[in-house]
Amino acid sequence: MKIDDGELLNREFWTQDPESLGGLIDHLPNSTEVPIIEFQYDLTRSPPEESIKVKCVHCKVSQPNHSKGFVLKLPNSGERFLIGHVCGKLHYSAKFEQVRREFKDQRKRSLQLQRLGRIQVAFPKFIESLDIICQHPTFATYDELNITLIDKFSDLQHALASSSGELKIPVEVRDHARELNGTNNYEAEKEEWDNLTVTAKKNLRAEGIKPPEPPKYYKTQFKVVGRFNGLDFTRRQSQTVDELTRISNLLKASYKELSTIQTNTLRTSELGARLKVVSKLANEIQRLARRTNAMTAFFQPENLAAIASWANQHTDFHEHYSASGYNLMATDSRYGGKKYVVGLPSPTPSLPDLNELLEFIDQADLATH
Repeated sequence: MKIDDGELLNREFWTQDPESLGGLIDHLPNSTEVPIIEFQYDLTRSPPEESIKVKCVHCKVSQPNHSKGFVLKLPNSGERFLIGHVCGKLHYSAKFEQVRREFKDQRKRSLQLQRLGRIQVAFPKFIESLDIICQHPTFATYDELNITLIDKFSDLQHALASSSGELKIPVEVRDHARELNGTNNYEAEKEEWDNLTVTAKKNLRAEGIKPPEPPKYYKTQFKVVGRFNGLDFTRRQSQTVDELTRISNLLKASYKELSTIQTNTLRTSELGARLKVVSKLANEIQRLARRTNAMTAFFQPENLAAIASWANQHTDFHEHYSASGYNLMATDSRYGGKKYVVGLPSPTPSLPDLNELLEFIDQADLATH
């Protein structure tokens, strides 16, 4: 049964008091007419003993026995009756499944129409703030510092970006397992030496040959000497400003489309897909905004001091590192003591006001009740 979107938008699909509805009968109707589902009810509570039960006409019991079910209505007579969510299928078979599918489809479409309405109301104010958010200088600062870290501190950046947030240095330790495997050769060589005469041993020593010794093998392990904050900032990534420009253009295009959209020409899945794109784009702006938190965390003085101390202990780095305030510095003695600096400008960058964005995201999300 086709229902106009305007009617679906305002339709109630749930009732919390099914027994208060008018025209309610307490027995199965004599009519052969296939009923429609008018409402669904769920009276379960927590704890379960506080759940409310109502009487299902199909069960033919004298006491209320169902907490979940449907309010069915005969279109011609207007009679209503209650039936449990399982009993409907048992009594009406495939016809009930068809009716239930239609009810669920209508409810799903109603939710998307309500979502569209919320987005249409919230969109204008959000669009006004969009350029202010996307053109905020903090994002350009983020991109500039990220590029500087990658270009000027490449070895350090790669090591940090490849980590899990731990600062590790390589250390040489005894490889006892390998030494144990080499014991047989040593014991055979030692036995052969021990069986030599004193003169033979003396002659061998004169030639520079020493008695065999237990083998010693070493392996490299990584020792954790600290942790650092701002891991995401150290990773190579797309330019924030470019991403925000792209997203802003897409959102503005969606704003124009949704302002004049004719929903009756769209399937529910098509409408939902358009709204999902808008929600995803808005959430992407929030993700990019949060990205700058990693930058701020990375350039905290105590964090930079820990990174510099770790880097100076690391045998893979040729530069000498130091930290001063919100700046990290590297001096490369291989190139005449050339110095590199990366650090936060003053005053410290801050995020733009995201209240309009967060409000829009809240309205754009799909409510399920």
